[in-house]
Amino acid sequence: MKNKYIAAITSVIAITVTLFQVYIQNSNKNKELALARIQSEANYKLTKLHEDRTWKYKMTEFMAKYKDDIFSEDLETRRNIQRIMMVSFPIDIASKIFGDLAKVSNHSDWLSAKEILKRINQPTVYIQIVKGFPEKILEPIADTIACGDISYVTNDEYVDSSLTNGDVRYFFNEDKKLAQQVLNDFVSMACGEGYKLKLKLLPLTKNKDRNIKGTIEIWLSPKSVHLVTNKKNECYYKEPNI
Repeated sequence: MKNKYIAAITSVIAITVTLFQVYIQNSNKNKELALARIQSEANYKLTKLHEDRTWKYKMTEFMAKYKDDIFSEDLETRRNIQRIMMVSFPIDIASKIFGDLAKVSNHSDWLSAKEILKRINQPTVYIQIVKGFPEKILEPIADTIACGDISYVTNDEYVDSSLTNGDVRYFFNEDKKLAQQVLNDFVSMACGEGYKLKLKLLPLTKNKDRNIKGTIEIWLSPKSVHLVTNKKNECYYKEPNI
């Protein structure tokens, strides 16, 4: 009998030790993953900081070299240098410089150039609609999106219902966040009208040759929308956070 108790205790101890070892291994693995994630984020921030400093240095060199053209009294000369700066430097840096130059100079065309830069690089969303999608949703959506920072273009012709069940498509990995924003905005606007809109986020990154960055397509199908007859706040549908 005593041997049985000893064997049982030994077995329990062995199982406990094994579970503890598994716990330690999983804990160490989680710590390693967390450390790797922190290191990756730190490396990204350092790289971004280095790139920003490099671009600012290049902009400083450029402005020193072409200061006569930048502060020229001739409008066409300034416009030529503005065009060069638009295509030579990142949007955020060029936009800030244009704003600063508008303040220190008496030339309003620098503000105009800043607005042009904003429009050129404005994200564009193409709306494709399958016949039967509720017009009640489309009208307030049209009013709302007209006031945003994203350019929306609606296809005047209906698309074939076999092409989609309702999705938001993006063509560059960098545009995933933008696509998610568009998806959430449309879901929210549909919810405001009492509809539950379910859209799939669809990456088409292998088809990027026919698109440019900042281009999103949203395909609206009657299959993706349902009228909500209960509480309005139950109409929300959201893809997992990025």
